[in-house]
Amino acid sequence: MAGKPAHRNGDLRSCDATTTVLLQTKVFVNSKLWAVKDDINSHGNGQLIPTYNKIYINGIKAIMDVPDNAKPDNAGHTNPMTAQGSGDTYGGNETTDTSTPVVTTTTFQGDGFQGDTFQ
Repeated sequence: MAGKPAHRNGDLRSCDATTTVLLQTKVFVNSKLWAVKDDINSHGNGQLIPTYNKIYINGIKAIMDVPDNAKPDNAGHTNPMTAQGSGDTYGGNETTDTSTPVVTTTTFQGDGFQGDTFQ
């Protein structure tokens, strides 16, 4: 179970917008902030909706490129979901998995990460 790529600041959305991470400032993947629930896109709005519910950054659910869905944005896209993620940092197992969360990485940086295996 490889997990899903961490979605980060500047990663693409399905509408060609990019994610803008505003709601956390402590956890980086590949020198980019890891996106969390309700981060927006470059078109305005388009708040991210997490699929995997066991990985938190500073108490906010982390976003993976499952793809994770999003609320409509200001450009009229009804679901500007994630379309890109890290090539070497993965979170979770599968979206329906009930086991302990897993983060597999060689480039994880920062504090404020919470999960059953990282306290």
